[in-house]
Amino acid sequence: VRSSVFVQEPQLDQLRKVIAETSDETEEELEVRGNLVGADVSRKTFHIETPGGGEIRGNFADAISEEHTVVLPKPYSAKIRKRTKIVYSMEEEQVSYFLLTLRSIP
Repeated sequence: VRSSVFVQEPQLDQLRKVIAETSDETEEELEVRGNLVGADVSRKTFHIETPGGGEIRGNFADAISEEHTVVLPKPYSAKIRKRTKIVYSMEEEQVSYFLLTLRSIP
């Protein structure tokens, strides 16, 4: 049994990298209703405000395009893929959202 250990910076960096690669990731599809208040077609990002004060920001591929135009601000029903990744090395949860489809709410 050793009472002390000497570790150099490159070894710590390698250990952080290995631990970061060992993380849990889950995906789920959500049906969300809310006001679409922002969309950037060049950056492919969106912003929806949900009832109760929640906000969802994320990316999209073709959910908003010349074929699928939107009006801002306006209520929509959105199908969104939520990806949650738990990074053990930093003890944090990373959540990202991807907009799959939008449907206008009358």
